[in-house]
Amino acid sequence: RGKVQIVILATTTTALLVLFVIQAVLQYVDLRHSILKDIRPLVDTVGESSSTSLVAGDQGVATEVLAKLSSEPKILSGQIYDRKDDIFAGFGQKLNPSYHEHFRFNTAPKYHHQFYFDHVCLHQPIMHKGEWLGTLVIQASLVDMKKRMVQFTMTWGLTILLAWLASYLLSCKFRDVISEPVERLVRAMKTVSEEKSLSLRIKDEGSDELGRLTDGFNEMLEQIEQRDSELAMHRDRLDHLAHHDSLTGLPNRLLFNDRLKQAIQRAERSKRPLALIFIDLDRFKNINDTLGHDVGDMVLLEAAHRLEHSLRKSDTIARLGGDEFVVILEEFDSQESVSQIARKIVHEFSQECLIMQHRLYVTASLGISFYPDNGRDLSTLKRCADIAMFRAKERGRNNYQFYVSGMGDRVREMLAMENDLREALSKGQLRLYFQPQISMKTGCVRGAEALLRWEHPTRGLILPGEFLSLAEETGLIVELGEWALRETCRMARSWLDKGLGPVCFAVNMSPRQFWQASLTDMVCGALEETGLPSHLLELEVTETLLMADVEDTIEKMKKLKSLGVLLAIDGFGSGYSSWSYLKHFPINKLKVDLSFIKEINQDKYDLAIAASVTSLANIMELEVVAERVENKEQEKVLLGLGMEWAQGFLYERPMASDQFEAFLRQADIYVSEAQEM
Repeated sequence: RGKVQIVILATTTTALLVLFVIQAVLQYVDLRHSILKDIRPLVDTVGESSSTSLVAGDQGVATEVLAKLSSEPKILSGQIYDRKDDIFAGFGQKLNPSYHEHFRFNTAPKYHHQFYFDHVCLHQPIMHKGEWLGTLVIQASLVDMKKRMVQFTMTWGLTILLAWLASYLLSCKFRDVISEPVERLVRAMKTVSEEKSLSLRIKDEGSDELGRLTDGFNEMLEQIEQRDSELAMHRDRLDHLAHHDSLTGLPNRLLFNDRLKQAIQRAERSKRPLALIFIDLDRFKNINDTLGHDVGDMVLLEAAHRLEHSLRKSDTIARLGGDEFVVILEEFDSQESVSQIARKIVHEFSQECLIMQHRLYVTASLGISFYPDNGRDLSTLKRCADIAMFRAKERGRNNYQFYVSGMGDRVREMLAMENDLREALSKGQLRLYFQPQISMKTGCVRGAEALLRWEHPTRGLILPGEFLSLAEETGLIVELGEWALRETCRMARSWLDKGLGPVCFAVNMSPRQFWQASLTDMVCGALEETGLPSHLLELEVTETLLMADVEDTIEKMKKLKSLGVLLAIDGFGSGYSSWSYLKHFPINKLKVDLSFIKEINQDKYDLAIAASVTSLANIMELEVVAERVENKEQEKVLLGLGMEWAQGFLYERPMASDQFEAFLRQADIYVSEAQEM
């Protein structure tokens, strides 16, 4: 009842106060405007009369002019200042110092006014024939304005009081009319709450909103009474959904954690061991990405079925989410019996499964931890089993691993390196080293390969072999590759502008980076941003990458080729299946795999393969570069095969950018006809 009245009174009061404030502001603005309108003509007249006295330097006349202002009751004072800011004439109280200082440094005098608490000050420049002679300052009283504002406030105050009293009387009437039916509803709800009597109904014949509210209350009681019985029927179903996976029907993470806690308590009481098996499907993401989530869901259902088939009913099987499953084993004789169960699970998963006309082989990696050997609490056991599962993946997948002490060190090390590698990108810790490609006949430099290095703040210079596989696995290789490409183009352009070149720079493309849809746009953007001629950029791809999807690879390489960049196959010769497709790839260069160069002067088979590659390249009019040339014996054999270009420690080791720049200044640069054009 009180709230209804409070709302009405608060609304009325707020509306009246807002209206009063608006009217007060408008009244105040109007009074100010009226005062200025009354005084401004007087100021203009005095200003014009004072100009002659300022020209003549007659202070007496100026004083007489100002004295006439005394007949105006509103005028408190008046002063005339010359151009030196000295008082020329005046009457009345002195000018407010702060106001005078405001105009003292005003280099462009103009009319201005300033309102204070009890007076207004007007500033009028005195001009004669367009020349500023001085300043007239008039102060006028605001007493009349304040009186009128007081009268206005009292009038409105009385009006607000009367309106508020009327609102109070009306609110008392509305309170009784509105609150009585509401109170009846409240009493009924209290009865239902205390006595749990859902059969109670309220009689009300009204047809207004409160009547409809009463009808709605009665209908609500009927529905609650009906649904009460339905909820009892579905309570068990809801409990099952809250603790089980909606897809497979297996216990979910919540129920698994509860059962694992209970299993640990039982194992502690009985002094028996407990085994925890973490199971992760290998490369499950590829199924979702290529065949769709419907097929992925069917695979997960099949995996749950195979787990149930491999284990006893007393064993707990749960799905933690995604493609992760977990098993709790409580009754086993030894570690060997757990091994047998793990082998059985691995075998079951490795069998072919037919999902929606797709023949799939979905393997699994298992990690196993034991209570109490590997931990006595839930989180420790889970962490150890998870670490062991990652070790199984590192060892080729499709196997199981037991957790052993220190196994987590490698995982922690990889996590730390991943975090450091992410920071390396943002903190500018990456560096490019360059290894030149030298003519074995003349010693001229034709190109250079850009090689990535990581200048770690504590570990020093890290070679790519230590972090590129991690970058490839985590997807960071895309950002690393883009940085290397753009930085190579930028530095190549810088050296070209310095007259060091032209040199063709080769940049390696990782599989992840090569299959990015935006690769062509990224390469084009790097060339446009730096202004590097496209024929001075060479992209190297591996032979295994080419064979992943031949048709798509050819299409992607044609798009890159259309930009004008050069394309090279790195490590050519290691995959013989690519030789038959070589004529279809729009490439410019072959780099002979280092495995054939290392012992080429001793192994006749390596020699034969290198000779075949060279002969094939000559027929197809492709350049050939030998990698990792380290001694004169290798160089001699390669020259005998007809090769000219090589890179390796025999000529130069990879150099930092400043060292490579110094090297270019002294080197003889080979310039082909294509580069000259």
